Amino acid sequence: MTLTVWFVSLLIINPVNLPEPGGWLQYTRSYSTIKSCQSHIKTHKPQIILSAIRSMGNIQIKKVACLTYNEAVKLNTKLGH
Repeated sequence: MTLTVWFVSLLIINPVNLPEPGGWLQYTRSYSTIKSCQSHIKTHKPQIILSAIRSMGNIQIKKVACLTYNEAVKLNTKLGH
């Protein structure tokens, strides 16, 4: 049996680096269930967004979601990364 872990993930666009398509970034804290990850986003979304903007500067956050590592890799590959 394989353990699946979920990460708070952000789809970001960096206007400074256009025409780069943007990409998915993941926080390092993992969650053992998607429900626990989604609950964290639901209660902390403003802080998650503010933290990302403070650490990365002038970015746009298009989406906040729970993804596995492999899902984020596949999505970033589709974006050209």
